[in-house]
Amino acid sequence: MNSRKILIFAFLISGTVLFSQPTEMVDLEEKYKLNEIGVSNGTVYFTNSSEFAYGFHLHYTRSIRDTNFGFGLSFGHIFDDHGHTSLGLVASYEPVKKWVLGVSPGIVFEHQDFSKGEIAIHADFTYEFSINQFHLGPAVEFAAHHGDYHLGVGLHLGYGF
Repeated sequence: MNSRKILIFAFLISGTVLFSQPTEMVDLEEKYKLNEIGVSNGTVYFTNSSEFAYGFHLHYTRSIRDTNFGFGLSFGHIFDDHGHTSLGLVASYEPVKKWVLGVSPGIVFEHQDFSKGEIAIHADFTYEFSINQFHLGPAVEFAAHHGDYHLGVGLHLGYGF
């Protein structure tokens, strides 16, 4: 008899606890996407010279609340004979959840000569797998400046806060 009363009491208490919880769910991916620091590493292919090189891209973006848009700054470097280094502004757009398109107009410098910059454009498309504040996924990139084009494939790793 006592075990039956305890079971009924436990059932009633658990129902009270269940219904007293907040009903608003917090989307953790949205919470951690306001600011992002991201890194992309990968292989870059130069179409004019048919050469491959290692490329590194770092960016900071800030999302515009209640939209699929963001903006920020970028830095990139390709480790090759030319020593491509780029600085730019970033505009990002998430047309579908987890798919992000980034476009970064900027300036590229070669041979570490920072007195001679050329206008450049960089674009990337990534898919993100989220793990709390972190997200990672494949990235496809394209860049162009002064008749020189390169394509890249790599891995994007981001930290949202």
